[in-house]
Amino acid sequence: MTEEGRFLIVEKELKAIPLPAIYKREDKECYYDTYRKKLIEITPEETVRQRVAAYFENECGVPKEMISLEVPMSHYVKGVAGRADIIVHAYDLENDCIYPVTIIECKKEDVLLTDNVVEQAMRYYDALGGKYIVITNGIEMKMFVYQDESNSYALLDGILPYKKMLSDDYVVPDFKTKSS
Repeated sequence: MTEEGRFLIVEKELKAIPLPAIYKREDKECYYDTYRKKLIEITPEETVRQRVAAYFENECGVPKEMISLEVPMSHYVKGVAGRADIIVHAYDLENDCIYPVTIIECKKEDVLLTDNVVEQAMRYYDALGGKYIVITNGIEMKMFVYQDESNSYALLDGILPYKKMLSDDYVVPDFKTKSS
């Protein structure tokens, strides 16, 4: 993983991740999505989504059962529209439930990671809560942490392993923030 500007270049790592098995359904090629446990039509964005989910599982140590793909926002908050590409959850032992920790917004490779993409992820975060947002197009990736005290998102130096996502052990570089 290399850094270019403030983006981490993850293309090589993600492309090395094997994609799920491919099947045909109604003459369309589909991945067998092991997270959703069903066939999903292959699209450029779905390819990125599958690789990113596997990256967070295999490289960041997120347990497979704590990763959800294409989750309707209304599953968490009644009346909220949209779908989060990937949500990384944590388990709350005291309340015997899971809750969102990281919201990941995936775009296909030819989509630039502009402020609009960041703002979309921030809207999902604002609806769901959590602690982190990640944006990626399968080539570049950025991770932000929400800071209550300044009501802003700070860009992190890298992608945190799951154990660090569950703690407050992260480093905000140069105190550069993106206001919400």
